[in-house]
Amino acid sequence: RSALEYGSPCWSPWSSRSNIKLLQRVQNDALRSVGGLARTCPIDLLHLETGVEPLASRFAKNDQLMWERYRRLPGSDPRRQLMEREVPARLTTRLGWRHMTGPSMRELEYETFEEVPRIPHWSKAKCEFDAVELDRRKDEYTQEELKRIAMNKIESLFAEVIIYTDGSTNGNQENGGAGMYIEDGRSGECHEASFPAGKLSSSYGAEGVAMLKAMEWIRENECTSVICTDSMSLVQALKSNNWKDNNELLMRIKSQLQLINNTPTVLWVPSHCGIVGNERADVLADEGA
Repeated sequence: RSALEYGSPCWSPWSSRSNIKLLQRVQNDALRSVGGLARTCPIDLLHLETGVEPLASRFAKNDQLMWERYRRLPGSDPRRQLMEREVPARLTTRLGWRHMTGPSMRELEYETFEEVPRIPHWSKAKCEFDAVELDRRKDEYTQEELKRIAMNKIESLFAEVIIYTDGSTNGNQENGGAGMYIEDGRSGECHEASFPAGKLSSSYGAEGVAMLKAMEWIRENECTSVICTDSMSLVQALKSNNWKDNNELLMRIKSQLQLINNTPTVLWVPSHCGIVGNERADVLADEGA
């Protein structure tokens, strides 16, 4: 495949359908061999059986990926200037990469993160990590038991501010929302906030947006704080502090941690066990969506 689609954004838009079909035959023969399928196997079933998409779809996707890579380059980069330059089509029957890919890509409207500098790998996360320890599986506890264990753990940390965060998304990984519920022990007040987490968003991404907003609040309001989240995967990702991680949200959270003067504690708590702050953050995340 690497030979079949090498440099495809350069030549595939110009190629005739007959030439693309010739390349597709090469892939079909390979898929029949790999899948142990008969020569009479229909092409559509061949792709379904092997889980491999047609070459024409791969070429179109490669064109879009290259367009997106060029769009994210600085405005002074010649590759981005090449992409944005308006050039008339020289042929009516064959169109190049810009003319075939541009119309569909220009219709896409979405918000992108500003580029975040990577944290030096020798720097440590200015954060403590903890978890509500359970002796057995979560479903073997009653809701009252989980709530009591979690509240005892939270109270043992003696923080001025307790922040509960949560994320929400639908089953199709769309319309993400983030919620943040703050219990400020200094003033006795509670603060609530909801945020959108993206039209296309996973639960992990929505949880990350909520964590980022909590870090920003702590940076603006210096205090000893505990951030309670029910996302074990997010806690583990931050705790591992892998400097090679390219996740935009993790990089932004780590950047905020470098700006915080004190050391917050990120605490994992079990979900849906009746903790008022956690339940309220869940509702706020739905509102953010």
